[in-house]
Amino acid sequence: MNHTRNFILRVALVLLAVLHVACGGDDDDHSALVSTGARSVVSLNGLWAVGEGDMGDQAPEQFDRTVPVPALLSAATPRFAEIGLDSDLRSAFWYRRSFVAPETVENAQLVIRKAKYGIKVWLNGTLLGEHLGSYTAAYFDVSGVVQPGASNDLEVRVGAWRDRVPAFVPAAQDLEKKYWLPGIYDDVEIVYTGAPRIVRTKTEPDIENGQVLVKTTIVNDLSTATGIRLSQQVLEAATQNASSPVDDFTVVLLPGEETTIVRTLSVPNARLWSPEDPYLYVLRSVLESDTRRTDELDTRFGMRKVEWRGGTDYDGLFYLNDAPYYLRGSNIALHRFFDDSVEDGNTLAWDRDWVRALLSETPKQLHWNTFRAVIGRLPQFWYDIADEVGVLIVDEFMMWSAFARDHESWSVDQMEIEFREWIQESWNHPSIAMWDASNETTSSKSTEVIARVRDLDPTRQWENGGYNLPQSPNDPIEDHPYFFIAFPNVPNTPEFLDSHDGKPPYSTVVADAPSHPYYINEYGWLWVNRDGTPTELSRHAWSALLGPGTHSPETYRESYAYLVAGLTEFWRARRNYAGVLHFVYLSYSRPEGQTSDNFVDVPNLVLEPRWFEYARHAFAPVGVYIDSWKEDYALGVEYEISVDVINDEDEAKRGTLSLLSLDLAGRVLSESEAQEIEVPPYGKISQAFTHSFTSSDHVLLVAKFDFDAPYSPVVSRRKVGYASYGIVGPQVVP
Repeated sequence: MNHTRNFILRVALVLLAVLHVACGGDDDDHSALVSTGARSVVSLNGLWAVGEGDMGDQAPEQFDRTVPVPALLSAATPRFAEIGLDSDLRSAFWYRRSFVAPETVENAQLVIRKAKYGIKVWLNGTLLGEHLGSYTAAYFDVSGVVQPGASNDLEVRVGAWRDRVPAFVPAAQDLEKKYWLPGIYDDVEIVYTGAPRIVRTKTEPDIENGQVLVKTTIVNDLSTATGIRLSQQVLEAATQNASSPVDDFTVVLLPGEETTIVRTLSVPNARLWSPEDPYLYVLRSVLESDTRRTDELDTRFGMRKVEWRGGTDYDGLFYLNDAPYYLRGSNIALHRFFDDSVEDGNTLAWDRDWVRALLSETPKQLHWNTFRAVIGRLPQFWYDIADEVGVLIVDEFMMWSAFARDHESWSVDQMEIEFREWIQESWNHPSIAMWDASNETTSSKSTEVIARVRDLDPTRQWENGGYNLPQSPNDPIEDHPYFFIAFPNVPNTPEFLDSHDGKPPYSTVVADAPSHPYYINEYGWLWVNRDGTPTELSRHAWSALLGPGTHSPETYRESYAYLVAGLTEFWRARRNYAGVLHFVYLSYSRPEGQTSDNFVDVPNLVLEPRWFEYARHAFAPVGVYIDSWKEDYALGVEYEISVDVINDEDEAKRGTLSLLSLDLAGRVLSESEAQEIEVPPYGKISQAFTHSFTSSDHVLLVAKFDFDAPYSPVVSRRKVGYASYGIVGPQVVP
């Protein structure tokens, strides 16, 4: 009897609430939803007080330093000693700041986008809770704690090193890092709304049908059943012009109830997002209850489709907007780059102008369209900028567990929590091309956690660390063809490429699954520090290549540029990989470092000039590769030399392909008869040339393709009769 009475009461409440909401709106013209400020986001970024203490619940007596938020604690003033190391000086750092709340507060959420290692938070002396993940956002309900119209005191305890969280938490693993710098390294903000409120939205573009599937999670924070109207519309991000009709949906939520509403909005004649045209839309969601707006949220997204095609439809390629799309680019090892701030507290990573230039200016000149966020996620605004400037991101979790000891204590349940937070925070970014669970990982835990969370986002696929079999038939596999790792038996020349077919997988430890797409996101092993010296990992390889002893920075830099560009040409020309990503665009550079990037001036983003010159040809969408590494030729003998030309673009390319020999001054010594060729869309041709040499000393063999493109001509170079790879050849090709 009681069940029947409760059911009847609920039905009555629902009918009354629906009628109230349906009749309460006075705006029947839904040509455009207008933002009214029902949601207020207040940034708490800025200068915070900070002190060092322990992992208990008692704050230190002194907050005697300041640090910018977001940043890392290496930027504190005055500096902390032994920062980033497992030090006995402290087990935690404590942050403190005050803020004034609005005169009226109905609902308030504190968001700390990313902090490491593990945080515990108090507001006005009240414990809000803790968050163990170091690479995902933390949310705290402060509605009943914040003091309206008054000053509020916020304290955040941050673990001082990566083992300050319980052992079951995957705090981090990177075998080549020395410093593990703690701090609040992403935005902090308070979000004020009414009740009910929007928790999150998810957009799933359907470019074939010109529509977007929208999943909106809302919650009723009130103590009574409430009728709610959700109104949504797609707008052009740049103009705010309407791109879809307004969609209205009415629902009743019981006290404390949370639900996800699924709707489909039409976006006719949508302009598709791509790195070449990063066009953005905004989904405007408005929540109304009792004839008033209680919340609104603008969600930016792009109409685009990303897909790896494997299984029965295998062609080994990545597809963007249903067209083949070859990935060209590099890696951003931001958490390694943080190591460079140990001494000077560098805060470049939070300079939005610097980040925008880093992701757009030089990469566009190098024809890069993709970056892998390697072994650790980026601050959220980096993805915003990637959306705007047009670059694809392979988003990788902070997990590299090549050995069982690195991951045996980690909990799959905790990994699932953090992976879900990661996906939900980032799933609307069109720049994120796929999820990457880990780097070079043997642990089956990554496979299990992918299986648990992949239903959250059916629009993207997963990479599983390369060493494990993929979790789903269409998932890609990363390969790291580091043939120079074989020191001290590295061949004196890369002559093995003459016979190597370039088929994946290159390494025996990489998962062998022929029906899956493969792509390369690391190769080379010839790193050179920014001062022109070999890194710790590369010294043996350089000794095998150039001979023992120390060589000049110019020799290392020229050799690196020449050989790594040649490798890039080779892997791309073989067409067995869906993409080639150089390692590494941004990283650390220090005497005991293992790898390094190619910058010579990081604040001004100046790449080493030799690498820049070679790379802009090696990564050109229409590229050239001399398919020979022979270094000695007899004079007067005619040789057949094959040249490959590849085309990553969707239109055929017609032009003139030539092969010529130059001396050190750039004078033409000999030239084969030029050939008129046409390279089909996404295709490749191999052209044989008959060529003879009139000199065997310091000859630069050059293949050149002239065609109709802003970056034409594109060249490939081979050094013949050079005593060292480090001898600079002619810089101008006729």
